[in-house]
Amino acid sequence: MQNRQSPIANRQSGNVLFLILIAVVLFAALSYAVSGSSRTNSGNISDEKADLVVSQLRNYSASLKTGFDRLRIGSCSLEEISFENSTFKNFNGTLASVTNSAAPPDGHCNIFDSRGGNVIPQIISDGIFKNAPSSCSSSTSALPGHSLIRLYPFKDQGTAANDVYLQIGGINNKICERINDTALGQKLIPTVSAATSPSYSGNNIDTALTADPGAEPLIVGKQEFCIKRPSYGPCSTGPDYEGNYFLIMLAR
Repeated sequence: MQNRQSPIANRQSGNVLFLILIAVVLFAALSYAVSGSSRTNSGNISDEKADLVVSQLRNYSASLKTGFDRLRIGSCSLEEISFENSTFKNFNGTLASVTNSAAPPDGHCNIFDSRGGNVIPQIISDGIFKNAPSSCSSSTSALPGHSLIRLYPFKDQGTAANDVYLQIGGINNKICERINDTALGQKLIPTVSAATSPSYSGNNIDTALTADPGAEPLIVGKQEFCIKRPSYGPCSTGPDYEGNYFLIMLAR
């Protein structure tokens, strides 16, 4: 007599196959998510994603410059303007912004105060390299995607006086290429060595600084650009952290 599987056995076998199928689908989804995270950190983000981040970066930097200009044109001197905030931080957890002791206590000369520039501080989180090595944990360099406002006498920017500029590090190469394509007319990301450029604190606006006589020709006279640093401040992290976005907010 021919053996026949019972309906119960058939159902159990079908359930096992269904569970195996679900496990395979979940594993594939997890693998894609992990590989996607790896791609984002290695620089291979999509063109659409890169365009979105460029727009976010430029919208934020434009709002920062607008707030800065509003205070300058108003009742605040350069010595009184403050960029103090509790949002932007360094690798070691300390605040990246510098206190301006000359800023009026009512906040009307603070860029990030509703009574002043009324700018909302933004951390650029997409298209930014996040997996910092352990050697960075004690670094006083700003975290990737966090803003720094600094001083430097850029070549062919107004006079020899210090210019005020925005710097955001850890930028993805594809994003840097897109910025330079429109700002410089080509996608090349020049490598520029670090120079002495203190954080803006108002009363140090006229600190004596020396411009690099051999400045990279591609960025000379340009207001916006993206460059590579040989290392990310004192934290040597390799190519992942080299991309730095610059916007000259005030050429003096």
